[in-house]
Amino acid sequence: AQGSRVLVVEDIQKNREMIQQILERLGLEVTLACDGEEGVEQTIKKHPELILMDLHLPGIDGLEAIRRIRKLPKCGEIPIISFSADAFHEQQQRALEAGANETLTKPLNRQKLYPLLRKYLKGKLSSESAVTELLPLPSALAAEIRKEFETIAETAPFKSVQIVQMAENILEHCRGYDTPYREVAEQVRQHVYSNHTRNIPGLIEEALSN
Repeated sequence: AQGSRVLVVEDIQKNREMIQQILERLGLEVTLACDGEEGVEQTIKKHPELILMDLHLPGIDGLEAIRRIRKLPKCGEIPIISFSADAFHEQQQRALEAGANETLTKPLNRQKLYPLLRKYLKGKLSSESAVTELLPLPSALAAEIRKEFETIAETAPFKSVQIVQMAENILEHCRGYDTPYREVAEQVRQHVYSNHTRNIPGLIEEALSN
């Protein structure tokens, strides 16, 4: 499957970057689309060997995009993996009825995605170890995390519960990525637990200046 063409249809930039990194590390050729209409257009243009389709998209949604793709000449057999933040069985069933082969929930779990890539791309991925490697932090997600740190730095020290919640949110964002922001978020949490909340703005200022 090295060089196999995969189309990713996802409207959120940080999610597109993350999926692109995962796929390219496995030796796949990735095409990106930001909405359902572009997804249909890129299917016609690139004729990918696999499509990853978010269901919640601006304009025509993922379900309608899948239906349109299935009506295209020679596109009825392209494997489509749909994904959505909705874990409801009804939503997954609608995706399958529209023509998806598989459904996954967001955020995408690489350990669940990888067997499907292997299944539909004949198990010839170039680097199986890439599935467990930490990825570089996507630029859009890095910018979002920096804003969250800035919000923490501006939060009154006595609002310790909110500060811990924001730090834990950053830790969740950092999961699976190789980034120093994880350690900074841990330090923020420890400062709260040890009643050193007033030191947090200085800690964050130093971290963001590096």
